[in-house]
Amino acid sequence: MGIGRKIAKLRQARNLTQKELAKRANISLSSLKKIEEGYNYKPNLGMLARIANALGVELKKILEE
Repeated sequence: MGIGRKIAKLRQARNLTQKELAKRANISLSSLKKIEEGYNYKPNLGMLARIANALGVELKKILEE
């Protein structure tokens, strides 16, 4: 499962909208949508760390295969 799919599943499990997660992670909504939808978009580790923090998980949970 790709990173975007993992983020989407974790977000949905916490009943968060994309807009809510983007705000909590301090990233743009368009960036989050690109990540979740699997566009050829490469988020940096800082962005992924903020997303993980906003979801209440360790970064490795998002990065693990």
